[in-house]
Amino acid sequence: MENKLPEIWVLVDEVAGHNAQALGVAEALGLPFSKKKLIYNKNAKLPNALKFNSLSSLDLKKSDNLTGSYPDIIISCGRKTAPIAIAIKKAARKSGKNSFACHIMWPGCFTTCGFDMVAVPSHDNLNLFQRNSKRVIRTIGSPNRITKPFLLQEYRIWDKTIGELPSPRIVLLLGGDSRKTSFTKDHAKYLVNSISSLVSNFNSSLLVTNSRRTNREVSDFVKEEFKRKIGRYYYFHDVHQSKANPFFAFLQLADAIITTGDSISMCSEAASTGKPVYIFSPDGNAPQKHRRFHDLLYKEQYATEFNNASVDKILRENNLNVFYANKTLNASSYVASEIKKRFSERA
Repeated sequence: MENKLPEIWVLVDEVAGHNAQALGVAEALGLPFSKKKLIYNKNAKLPNALKFNSLSSLDLKKSDNLTGSYPDIIISCGRKTAPIAIAIKKAARKSGKNSFACHIMWPGCFTTCGFDMVAVPSHDNLNLFQRNSKRVIRTIGSPNRITKPFLLQEYRIWDKTIGELPSPRIVLLLGGDSRKTSFTKDHAKYLVNSISSLVSNFNSSLLVTNSRRTNREVSDFVKEEFKRKIGRYYYFHDVHQSKANPFFAFLQLADAIITTGDSISMCSEAASTGKPVYIFSPDGNAPQKHRRFHDLLYKEQYATEFNNASVDKILRENNLNVFYANKTLNASSYVASEIKKRFSERA
């Protein structure tokens, strides 16, 4: 990758979380890239095995052009983009170009063999053959776009809206229900009471943002209870009332981050800031896959569990950073380094 710069395509669609992972890896490469927007037709709902690694699931008139000069590197993420990426690789081969295709997340057995590299989170269960495949690399958490310049850029968009809030600043990333679990009002009460005690002890500011998963009753309860208990150094953003979200601006401002454990991407993004991260995931409130992920973050010291013991220790030692190990999760850089290595070795 030292001479002529490779042409890189990043496939993006309607799934913002998948796009963030693919773009995070592309940005970590530190090279120019093009985004190729995909618009699907009704065939997109079919299993990948029935798409035969073709463009049959695309609305070709509305999607960006995928023909002509083909890329050297293709980066994709999520189930729907996988057959598209392989179709591009096949077309490139016919034109005489051997494109390197990297997919993020497990694309399905039928599609996997077409990729040069597949990045799969360590908490995902793979069978013995899949785990031992040289094509597969394992990441801790999800790739994302978190970097210091990116967070600063996001904060500058919101600085006048949020206003001046004194340090230390505690940020709460409030998720909610998952497919198999519920985030209840009792869970919310525990969070409000525990965080209020920290805010009072440290005379800190509190910034809260909910998510699309947050139950309306829970969201309203948290918003009003914090308002009653804390007062002026408090900012609550409701994503149900505004499409714009200061999520990344909050991460930039945070001196400590408390996040619910229902979202792997949310926990990954918090741990990618290099700041103290506490994960609230009470027993039975997270699927098994999520619990494996949390345990890995705790073991590798990227985060700490938020519970009675951790709150007591923070208050006892009067230190929000008492568990801080100065470690920064960076799955994007790891995947990018593997792309560079494998692309160079093959060239």
